[in-house]
Amino acid sequence: MNTRVRDVMARTFRVPPESISAESAPADIPGWDSQGHLELIMALEAAFGVEFELREVTQMRSQAEIEAVLRRHAVEV
Repeated sequence: MNTRVRDVMARTFRVPPESISAESAPADIPGWDSQGHLELIMALEAAFGVEFELREVTQMRSQAEIEAVLRRHAVEV
């Protein structure tokens, strides 16, 4: 599990980093609604210097899926 991804998620959703696991999904994290998802995407793009395509944004529904998309962008996770 990438701690940078977890830290971005924790800051975005204002939850303790240890409360996020690879399987954490929107139903598990308060604030991970449609608006929160957009905020997360923007925070990830800024943190990792990437720009996601719409299809990728819709795939990113857990930390594991976020890391998979980042790997496709050649980001070390």
